[in-house]
Amino acid sequence: MGRLKLASFILQPCMGLFLQGAVKALAVVEVGVNFVMLAVAIPDYGDEYVEILKVKEYNFTRFCINMTTWIYCHLYKAISIAFAFLLFIIVSNRNRAGLHRWLILSATLYLIWLCCFVTNTILRSWKQNLSFAMYCAMGVYKLYFFWTTISFSNEIKRNGVTDKALCVLSDEDLDDFFKTGQVDQSHRGDRYKTTFEIPLSQLLLDTVRPLGSGQFGVVYKATLIKPIQNTAGTQIVAVKTVIPTADVVCLKSLVRELQILNCIGNHENIVNLVGACTSEVKQRKLYVIVEYCALGSIQSYLEDHRSAAMGIESYNLDREYISREDEPINFRDLVRWAKETANGLEYIANNHVIHGDLAARNVLLTFSRTAKVADFGLSKQLYRYATYARHSNEQPIPWRWMAWECLDDLKFTTHSDSWSYGITVWEYFSLGATPYPGLSFSSNFVQGLKTGQIRPDKPLYATNEIYQELCKCWAVDPTARPSFSKLKSFFAEILDNSSVKIHTTPEIHNPSFQVQPSLSYVAVGDLNYI
Repeated sequence: MGRLKLASFILQPCMGLFLQGAVKALAVVEVGVNFVMLAVAIPDYGDEYVEILKVKEYNFTRFCINMTTWIYCHLYKAISIAFAFLLFIIVSNRNRAGLHRWLILSATLYLIWLCCFVTNTILRSWKQNLSFAMYCAMGVYKLYFFWTTISFSNEIKRNGVTDKALCVLSDEDLDDFFKTGQVDQSHRGDRYKTTFEIPLSQLLLDTVRPLGSGQFGVVYKATLIKPIQNTAGTQIVAVKTVIPTADVVCLKSLVRELQILNCIGNHENIVNLVGACTSEVKQRKLYVIVEYCALGSIQSYLEDHRSAAMGIESYNLDREYISREDEPINFRDLVRWAKETANGLEYIANNHVIHGDLAARNVLLTFSRTAKVADFGLSKQLYRYATYARHSNEQPIPWRWMAWECLDDLKFTTHSDSWSYGITVWEYFSLGATPYPGLSFSSNFVQGLKTGQIRPDKPLYATNEIYQELCKCWAVDPTARPSFSKLKSFFAEILDNSSVKIHTTPEIHNPSFQVQPSLSYVAVGDLNYI
């Protein structure tokens, strides 16, 4: 059995490795081969044409066949050049459907050429000159060409749209992280602390019901077994990893998040690092272990309680996060979450980290309903990748939460995080509504943000004072936006101000409250998906 597998491996084109590059190289060779064949055949065009005309004098049918096949054989070379350019584009995009169509059409044209070649060989005795040898060589080459292309199509079927050769971090990437604490040129920090390393054998993953999943990553609930002298303690944790077919840029984003969590330490309002399994990271097996926030994201928590307030049963037996219907949301909760979110963002900003993807879905709640910021540290590189990875008819990146300068020129700063914070708190006070309902992403939308003509309306449960503070977060001039220290102080003052009757605020129940459908997209690198 082992010899059979080895034989099948060796017999594959390029031994089954780097097939994308091999097919692209063959496409380039195809252009060169056909140009050469066209050039070599030019001196013979006149003699061949005269020879075909002689046949017309005594056999008109044979003349028509010879002329048709002769024209097609030479025309096929020009067609092959155009098809080679098309193949290069299809293979670069790893478009399996397009590759199938290309194979069917190209194989059909080739079979027609083969029939013409055989006909010319029989009728015109091409075997007596150099052309016969050239066309035989071309036939063998074409068979190898199609074989390699079909093998590449099968490789896409096995591995998806990601080149297997690009799914592994290089030695240089790993050395940068584990020895210098650097994942890319944009951020450098402390080297990875080996004290965070946890053997995978100490994790009991619940893979049946993931906490969240997306196109590139998945989050599992797990039990961490911690040996304590002669006994074993346990802790419920959340474990992040990437799916096997994800591009290496997604794996790097998870490594980057591990790097940042490793560098900045613990804080009460961020989801803290518990440990990591990095022993097989080069084989794409990286597990980042963080605190488990029992109530899930603020977005989902608000949606669940909003449904309950509207008289709809919200408890879901399949849901891995807990719903606490015994503690309905009130105005004070929303203010406190706004303050705690600002507190967490102030901490990561002081550590020179830009969040880049702040939204209510990326702020989690502990069982005691403490807000913790999660999924930070996504780099500009990831958003550029996300923009170009999407098809033109799909929604690009989380545009509803992003500042105009991020959408305009991918400029991410603490000031752009301040903008996203304003949108996130807007979600809090609208009980999880979608920002900019009814609008779609376009250049006019970006221009409207840039000129100040487009801004979210006042959320239903925010006071005028709170809405005015949120509007400051959406200032056109990034430097005019409030710092997280000021935002934290603002909401802390509301909590402490006895003149605001937050203690007697009724529970938030509004049967007439309507919410726009949630935005459906997956952002590259967002591994929480909750």
